[in-house]
Amino acid sequence: MLRLLFLALSLPGLAAGAVVIPLSRVELAARSDAVVRARVMSQATLRSPATGRILTRSRLLVLQSYKGPARTELELEQLGGTLDGATLAVPGDAQLTRGEEVVVFLRCREGDRCHLTGLALGKYAVRAGEGGKRTAWRAAQGLVDTRGRALADEAVPLEVLERELRSRP
Repeated sequence: MLRLLFLALSLPGLAAGAVVIPLSRVELAARSDAVVRARVMSQATLRSPATGRILTRSRLLVLQSYKGPARTELELEQLGGTLDGATLAVPGDAQLTRGEEVVVFLRCREGDRCHLTGLALGKYAVRAGEGGKRTAWRAAQGLVDTRGRALADEAVPLEVLERELRSRP
């Protein structure tokens, strides 16, 4: 994530968004320590003790684990949020909301505290789709490739995404 953030900050003239290398779902999974379907149970905004920057921590109840150790809960930490009237926004990062069901691709370096792999590329919201079939939807708002082209949102049937995640090496 730090490399992606650095790239986004070092090339501001390319586009009005976070510059990322577009990764396939297979590549995201390969670069992740954990991939889970989860529900966002709660969120808290705080200042980093180390840097003073605003952080948002989301507590996730794991519904299904596709990669990584079996866990019942995880904590997702993201740079940004609103605290004491101050807002820090990270262009191209995913937004989570309490109660939302998600499939997330995570890097977990500090026990059960994780970070998204690839900013918004690492989050799919699970929604009701046509005919009652559930869809995993990824918003690419604010993401551009290294040539400055906006990435497109993506919708995939949840059963297809889950099959891909279960069959990966």
